[in-house]
Amino acid sequence: MKLGVGIVMACALSCCILLGTLYFRRSQAGGLRGRVLQLQDELQMSQEFSQEVLRELSTATERKNRMQRSLKELESQVSTWEKELEERRRQTGTCQQEQKDADEQLKSSEKELQDAKSQHEEDKAGWNNDINSLKKQVELKSKVCDYVDKKSAEGRKLCGLPELPKADQSQQETTGKQQ
Repeated sequence: MKLGVGIVMACALSCCILLGTLYFRRSQAGGLRGRVLQLQDELQMSQEFSQEVLRELSTATERKNRMQRSLKELESQVSTWEKELEERRRQTGTCQQEQKDADEQLKSSEKELQDAKSQHEEDKAGWNNDINSLKKQVELKSKVCDYVDKKSAEGRKLCGLPELPKADQSQQETTGKQQ
């Protein structure tokens, strides 16, 4: 009997140990289940976060690609504008040179005009002197004409009178011969 009690006790002790171990393992399993659930939640949150990051990355990549295309277009426009600007600068330089040449020609022409005006004034003064001299000569001739026969062709010519018509002239010649 002692042996039976010892076996029962050993069995009871073994059962207690097994129950304790089982309880311990069950509580460990419960803790591990809790940890597994926690890790699953963390994994799900990580996956959701990862998906969100991937969506943002995709969106950012699209924006980057659009911006790169826009940048290329803008660089192309800037290149075109720079060429136009350089052409305009060249044209401006040409225009400025043409303006400078035109200004020089204008100054030259103005000087020539001024010289021509002064020459004209000098010539005009000379012509006025000639006119006055001729007027004096005409006045002298008119005094002579007072004594010249105005009926004769030579007298009329000398005094600057118009010639008589042919019929009148033939009458005067006949009258002049008779006298």
